[in-house]
Amino acid sequence: MINKNVFKMRPLVAAVLVSIGLVVTAPLVTPKAQAVYLVSDAAAFIQDTYANTQRMIESSKELAYLKTQLDMIGSFAEMQVDNVNNGFANVIARLDKGEEERQNLEQIEKSQPNTAACGLFTVSAGINDASCASEDKMEEFVAARSQNNSMSTGGGKFTCTGSTCTFVAGEPPSPDDVNKKNTVDAIKVIDRCKELKDPAGKSWCEHPELMMFSAPLNAAQYEAVDIQIDLASNLNKPVPFADDSLEPKTPESKRARAADLRRENMRESAVAAQKNLHMLMNGTRDASGNKKGEVEVLNTYMSERLGSQNWMCEVTQSCTGAATKYVAPAELEKRKIEMDAVLLHIALQQYKSSLRVEKYLTDMNLMQIESVSR
Repeated sequence: MINKNVFKMRPLVAAVLVSIGLVVTAPLVTPKAQAVYLVSDAAAFIQDTYANTQRMIESSKELAYLKTQLDMIGSFAEMQVDNVNNGFANVIARLDKGEEERQNLEQIEKSQPNTAACGLFTVSAGINDASCASEDKMEEFVAARSQNNSMSTGGGKFTCTGSTCTFVAGEPPSPDDVNKKNTVDAIKVIDRCKELKDPAGKSWCEHPELMMFSAPLNAAQYEAVDIQIDLASNLNKPVPFADDSLEPKTPESKRARAADLRRENMRESAVAAQKNLHMLMNGTRDASGNKKGEVEVLNTYMSERLGSQNWMCEVTQSCTGAATKYVAPAELEKRKIEMDAVLLHIALQQYKSSLRVEKYLTDMNLMQIESVSR
């Protein structure tokens, strides 16, 4: 009999032993008895075992390959995600860098001085000079008329000999004193007007449009405008109510002088307004020549801009060509602020002018309500 311990051996050895046992014992039994014993094909069994082993090995290899393939797909997907993330990170870094550079350029542009700043300083200095010169000339103008005003209000008189008149303060004038002084003033003005002639031989005193000239006036034209202002105020001074017919310092004399002051103050207010307008538009004049007035200074400032093609090209950025200059937005903003400052000054001058007009209108209204009388 076959020892049972044989089956405890490895499967291949056991299969071989079983096969040998069957072959050895086969002649001892009858052919009829062979039908009850199992017939085993050891070679097929061994071959199937090897085949199964090979399939298992191949399957393991295939599984390992599939696993490796899946791992590679996962790694590739991770690499793609990393690449995408790196790409976005690079894009963001470049955008941040570009934004930083843009901000730096803007700061550099903003820190640059305005290339047109000289124009603002020029117009500012010109307006200040014109204002100071006008104030000085206005004081001289008022002082030159003060003696005539004193005569017209009974505060003094002129004693005239020929064309020479001497002022005497504190003595009220007589009608004759006033008439003589008016005659002397009229002769001087008319004789001077004859000397101030235009190229056609006509006196500049007969050109009332000179006040509105946009071009600077020459010496003859400027003097003619001054004479026209004197003519507008009436060279023929009225005989004051407080003349020599009234005793000085009496109530009647003081009342009469108050009426004279009312009339002359309104007259001088209107004359000063015309003189101020003359100096604003045409400037002042001294021995060195004409000094620009405020209107001429502003007109020059505006002409350098609205009358300049280069300035228009720089502001609008609409011109092309090699000569076209780029102007940064920061500088354009500075130029806008600069012009706003000039416009603010003009607006203030307009407001002052409207207040003066209101004053003159109220003076006229008062004169209409009650004319000057003792």
